[in-house]
Amino acid sequence: MTIRKEFTEFLIKKVSRDSTIKQYLAWMKKIQEWFIENNVIDSSFNIWEHRNKINEIEEKLKNENIYGWKKANKSIKNWMSSPWNAWVAFNSNTEISFEVENYDFEDFNIKDFNIKITESGLVFSESIITRFVSSLLTKPFVLLTGLSGSGKTKIAQSFAKWICEDESQYKIIPVGSDWTNREPLLGYPNGLNPNEYILPDSGALSLIIEASKEENQQKPYILILDEMNLSHVERYFADFLSVMESNDKIMLYSGCERKSPEGKYIPSHIYPEKTILDYTTR
Repeated sequence: MTIRKEFTEFLIKKVSRDSTIKQYLAWMKKIQEWFIENNVIDSSFNIWEHRNKINEIEEKLKNENIYGWKKANKSIKNWMSSPWNAWVAFNSNTEISFEVENYDFEDFNIKDFNIKITESGLVFSESIITRFVSSLLTKPFVLLTGLSGSGKTKIAQSFAKWICEDESQYKIIPVGSDWTNREPLLGYPNGLNPNEYILPDSGALSLIIEASKEENQQKPYILILDEMNLSHVERYFADFLSVMESNDKIMLYSGCERKSPEGKYIPSHIYPEKTILDYTTR
């Protein structure tokens, strides 16, 4: 039995929600990255293998002035400290207290969204809201049509604000009349530098990459294309339309690994259907 599986079984005994267990496991990699980035441990550290480092790490985390562990966790509602404390308890065979209900998970209730819409001063009929949300549950890609100013973008934006933790999880992108290929959404590999990939200014690819990270698999990420019909959809959106039917991947480049000019790693392919909810307006 692998260590990960043993830890999972330990969590099953301690945590009541399956979704919380998945979050704990997803954040283990993020914890490892945080420890390395903040010099708590060296770059060779593997959280699943170097279990003998736990006491050393625990001692360093107590020094808040240097490592800022508590401050870092406060901003993300203890999404790292709770899994880490569980990991410590698992490895020490002691009943160390850790927060098992630190995640603000709530059952989805469309009526709650309806109430918030009304409280914000927007006016949408209950049937429109129900049809909109039902469409998303059926397939995470929705086309909204209607007269200019009828609230197509606003209902998508309102839903994104309501369901997401912060604004980094959604992006509103105005489609330009000059969009003739996929570059405004997916960027392109630098032809002069085989190690570089140029990210689009729209931020669409950055959102997709963020959504695809393991620790974000349980979070909604929403892409809103505003005025989608200003350019030919089949020209700039063909890759997305294709993978929605095939559940395949979109290739960004081939060959050696590439990074953005800022040094951010860019994967060679993405899976939009699995990692992002697309809400498009026209």
